[in-house]
Amino acid sequence: MLPPERIGHFSDYERPQPGWLDPLAAELADLADSQLRWTLDLPHRDSALLQSLEAVLERIRREEEMVLENRASSEAQIRRVRRLHDQARLAVERVKNVRFSPISPPRP
Repeated sequence: MLPPERIGHFSDYERPQPGWLDPLAAELADLADSQLRWTLDLPHRDSALLQSLEAVLERIRREEEMVLENRASSEAQIRRVRRLHDQARLAVERVKNVRFSPISPPRP
């Protein structure tokens, strides 16, 4: 949702929290990254993605509350945070419903 002028070059994505990155997006990326550290811990590996998405969803929920409580929030800000909340909630639900199965070679 960033306008094109805020992104100068594809390598901007490789820099940690570049100046053009929305502060909430940077915070959510850091939060997800900190939660995904559990992928290195075998007993917690299978639930790491779900835990990460749930933490992100909770942060977005708090952001939504702040935007809705702030009388100065514009309709565009409210729509944006609601869409973000809906997307995160859908991602959590999809991950909850994922069933992992072994990859087998295609049949001839």
